[in-house]
Amino acid sequence: MRLAVAHRRGEGALLVDAYKRMSLRAIEEA
Repeated sequence: MRLAVAHRRGEGALLVDAYKRMSLRAIEEA
């Protein structure tokens, strides 16, 4: 997974945060 590789580089937190925000918005709009 790209997230796993990015996390090893110390970028996982930013990607996960952005992903969670997008997911929450999608759930709220549904």
